[in-house]
Amino acid sequence: MDFQALQSSLTEVCKGTSLKRGVSFDQRYELEAEIGKGAYGTVWRCHRRFDSMRRPYGVKIINKKKAGAKGLKWVMGEVETMSLLIHPNIVRLEETFQDEENLWIVMEYMPGGELRSAVLRDGIFSEAQARRITTQLLLALEFIHQKGIVHRDMKPENCLLSEGDLVCKISDFGFSVLVGSDQCLMSFCGTTVFMAPEIFGDTSYGKPVDMWAIGVMVYFMVTGTYPFTGRSHRELTDAICGGRCNLKSGRIAEGSASLRDFISMLLVVDPNRRLSAREALKHPWIKLGMNMGNSIRDETEMKRHGLRPRSIFRAAIIALMAAHRLCYLRYCRMLENNFCSAFTILRNFRFAVSGAYEPPCPTLDCSGVFARHPRGVRFLLPMLEVSRTIEALDLSSNNIDNLTLFQQLAKTVGQHPTLVSLNLSFNPIPLLAGRGLLRLARSPQSKLLHLGLDGTLLPSETIAQISAALKEKAAVSSAAAFTPQLTPATRSLEISTSLSRNNLSVSSPRQRFGLLHSPFTRQPVRKTTEPRLPPLSNTKRRAGK
Repeated sequence: MDFQALQSSLTEVCKGTSLKRGVSFDQRYELEAEIGKGAYGTVWRCHRRFDSMRRPYGVKIINKKKAGAKGLKWVMGEVETMSLLIHPNIVRLEETFQDEENLWIVMEYMPGGELRSAVLRDGIFSEAQARRITTQLLLALEFIHQKGIVHRDMKPENCLLSEGDLVCKISDFGFSVLVGSDQCLMSFCGTTVFMAPEIFGDTSYGKPVDMWAIGVMVYFMVTGTYPFTGRSHRELTDAICGGRCNLKSGRIAEGSASLRDFISMLLVVDPNRRLSAREALKHPWIKLGMNMGNSIRDETEMKRHGLRPRSIFRAAIIALMAAHRLCYLRYCRMLENNFCSAFTILRNFRFAVSGAYEPPCPTLDCSGVFARHPRGVRFLLPMLEVSRTIEALDLSSNNIDNLTLFQQLAKTVGQHPTLVSLNLSFNPIPLLAGRGLLRLARSPQSKLLHLGLDGTLLPSETIAQISAALKEKAAVSSAAAFTPQLTPATRSLEISTSLSRNNLSVSSPRQRFGLLHSPFTRQPVRKTTEPRLPPLSNTKRRAGK
């Protein structure tokens, strides 16, 4: 097994992977506690050594000797599959390491544990809880099947939960295989109780086996039992192949009719009649949780199950989160259809859901980001339009040569309220785009004061005109910054001051030299002309007289 080749490929494919030659797992990570055991090794919780926040990760430690050649082949297949699948409901692969004895696979940590453990620990799920989990699993399966991959081992043990059980993600792709759009698998693998009937037969199978497993998992979440049972493996196999599942009695009968219909359309023996992931997302039972207008029906249903108001409020929040996630996935799918899904800056959750975007700092550095696909700049412009904090945008070295794109960029920059700097250096800018950039530089509505055009195809004369226009605008803006603005208060003060100056006489020397009286200057004593009363005479002298 060429693990060095595997690691180098993961370095290119995986987001966030920073694998370096000669760097060991112990140098970068520190183990915290063992959280599980597998066939070939153990699973630990760990954190990065130089991370002050001590964010947790999960790491599979595979013993090469114990795994053998066959086991290492399965492990390599799982790692390669996970490196291709980046989805909110799939456990993310971080990076890999290896030494002479072990293979280290660092993955996203899910503190909620396995879905099966949550059901056994907390009891059966309500329909609202099961619907939320099922919706997320269907979204992940739709993405996986679009990539031409079959999981083949869907079960609650391979579905991990976040803290608070709000998010569910698929893990363990050891049995997954790339089949394209055809049903060409023949090997016998998986867990019997979740296996579809076609796996036991002589015919080939494909993606529908994952949908059968989803039906069994939904049944398990709302009842705590399995739809197919048997006293022996043969009886269990016969029950599965015969599709003998009773949905009209027992605990499943207490559920809604829509729930039972959803399960029945997944547990169909004929794989051609079984719902696909995309079709299952359109089923009324799933759409009930997506449609916020049906929240009253959800509330009535949850009250019937004896849930408290706090649980009802929590379910409403979860439904809102699911709706936001659907908006985000629809936006990501649009980017993928336009070959722009690789650009991290475009996959902004807040912008996809609410249409608002603000970068972490006023300078947005996109230098060389869109070099392979310059059309990605077109999807950046709507984000730029709604931002009110971006002051500088660097689009240098992006191979932008489309005239229409430059016209859209000039329009967006010209109307932006805070953008003052734009760097377009080292782009093959068309000659006709120079006129638009010159109009942008001369536009009084534009706040742009700096425009980088180094290494472009524009003639030096056009660049000089743009530079002169920007310098003139900068001079005007700086002069305006030092011009005092008259407010109503200062205007009234100026008028009163001018009137008082006109009424002053210049007879006194102090007034002649511009020394005006104020409440804080010492005022001379005025001589009054009013008649004063005579002083009172002494009473003794008056009496003597």
